[in-house]
Amino acid sequence: MPVDLNDLGRFGRYQLIRRISLGGMAEVYKAKSYGEHGFEKVVALKRILPSVAESERFVEMFVQEARVAACLDHPNVCRIFELGREGDSYYITMEFIYGHDLREVMRRQKATGRPMDPWTAAAIVADVASALDHAWQRDDGTGSALQLVHRDVSPQNIMISFGGVVKLIDFGIAKVPGGSQTAGGVLKGKYPYMSPEHADSRPLDARADIWSLGVVFHELLSGRRLFAGVSVPDTIEQVLTLPIPPLEGAPPELVAIIERMLERDLEKRFESHADVLAALDAALRAAPLRPGLSALMDGWFPEAQRLESDLSESDVRLVLSAEERGEETTDIRSDIGNATQIFLADSTGQGNYRAVLEALLAGGRLSSSAPAAPSDGAALVDGERVVLIGEPPPPPPPPLLVWILGAAAGALGLMALLALKG
Repeated sequence: MPVDLNDLGRFGRYQLIRRISLGGMAEVYKAKSYGEHGFEKVVALKRILPSVAESERFVEMFVQEARVAACLDHPNVCRIFELGREGDSYYITMEFIYGHDLREVMRRQKATGRPMDPWTAAAIVADVASALDHAWQRDDGTGSALQLVHRDVSPQNIMISFGGVVKLIDFGIAKVPGGSQTAGGVLKGKYPYMSPEHADSRPLDARADIWSLGVVFHELLSGRRLFAGVSVPDTIEQVLTLPIPPLEGAPPELVAIIERMLERDLEKRFESHADVLAALDAALRAAPLRPGLSALMDGWFPEAQRLESDLSESDVRLVLSAEERGEETTDIRSDIGNATQIFLADSTGQGNYRAVLEALLAGGRLSSSAPAAPSDGAALVDGERVVLIGEPPPPPPPPLLVWILGAAAGALGLMALLALKG
């Protein structure tokens, strides 16, 4: 998304690359850390906003998020690296996930005009259930289960990497026994995904997250929102009383799982995430073959490999210098702000982007249009695919032709020299 370049720069020992999201308490940046001997690591850096930095309650919540998330170690949970403080600003660094949240995935799927394949949806939900089960069962260091309730399971907090890995993120309002208490009358979380007991301010256990995940599952299979009131009170009323609409055409074994996840009677709902996971695993074992998530992500986001890069502020300044010389540039969903669009094939952060930019600037090859097929003017610059402005330069002649032409020119030159001597 477009970025105000004035917001970027150094933050302690991190270089901020672009802002990913902005919430009521904190903002998240894609950032890069540096170490000895040229070591670099791309991270997600979440820092508390100055507007709430002086609130002890918000700082306590922020610190608790880091402590809670740091206790978890699961392939479907975003990893936490560091809790730190720079001046008056607390920050958390965590694993940067090259991918999109499930909300954006659902938008792309909806654009195809049909709901998601039910077995693909079941596989995604199973991975989240596994993460939630780990968070509930994890040893708290005293031999007891951590009993963590996420309280914010929603499409925005489920990431899918381009490699097809599902990750649960954002433990900012997670609840653990003995943790900080919510202020009276304050509901934390996203209302359309709250469990009835959460919306009704009753005590919560693992079944609250099971309901929330059930809402996500229902929406994946139906292709539409389950609870969408015209106001917050209306949405909460729907959560508490609206009959769950049937899922027509979905596999009956998955429908049965969703119906049990969305039981308002706690005694009838799945008791644990492990129970949900066991039911999903049993259904998936008998499921037909389906494409892997990685292949589906390639189909949903074909531009991803071109638009994701790890350009730093110094790289951006190189591009901006092209504008100062009057070279035409534009922005099409670039992660380097309003300066330009450069199509880079490498999304892993290992490419030599500086060399690519310098080559582009030297040749005046900044793109002002969407990427074209190679026959329409695409080219490789230092091993990276870019799109050229205007007509591409003529291709160099084959090496054999170059040798023949050189030999012929040499023979003609020798003959002319002999004629002069004669």
